Amino acid sequence: MKTEKIIKVKNIMCHCYDGTQCETAIYAQSDSRPGYRWYVGYGADYLPASKGDIDNMSEYTYQAAALADVLESGAYVGMVVRMYRR
Repeated sequence: MKTEKIIKVKNIMCHCYDGTQCETAIYAQSDSRPGYRWYVGYGADYLPASKGDIDNMSEYTYQAAALADVLESGAYVGMVVRMYRR
């Protein structure tokens, strides 16, 4: 299974993938590619976002505060993400 490791987070959004289940989506840079891309959570797994995932994203009510908390804590840095869907 091909994986990448998150090294830097630039933004977050709320991703609701089935109308009821919501997870944090992260706009992040990995150790394997230049630039940033969106990664979305599906339970315990984080995957690169598809166009459909992007359409299901929205800002958190307290977006600036939530982002500041993530950046300060480094919550997603070091997390391993899968690079394909099953």
